[in-house]
Amino acid sequence: QAYRYRPISIDQNGTLWIEDYGSLNGTYIIRDGQEAQVLKGKPRELDAPATLRIGDQFFQLTERQ
Repeated sequence: QAYRYRPISIDQNGTLWIEDYGSLNGTYIIRDGQEAQVLKGKPRELDAPATLRIGDQFFQLTERQ
């Protein structure tokens, strides 16, 4: 199940993070047309606006006010 390999968490400061634990299709953050891979063992901060690509699925991250 994919969710075991791409956990998203929120730290004590309210910062959103994503980590990939070696998934086959990869996890990517897309901002301003640039795609950055989330590498195994290296959590990356998520902030809006951005697009999250998990394998062949795309998710929009927007700021809610």
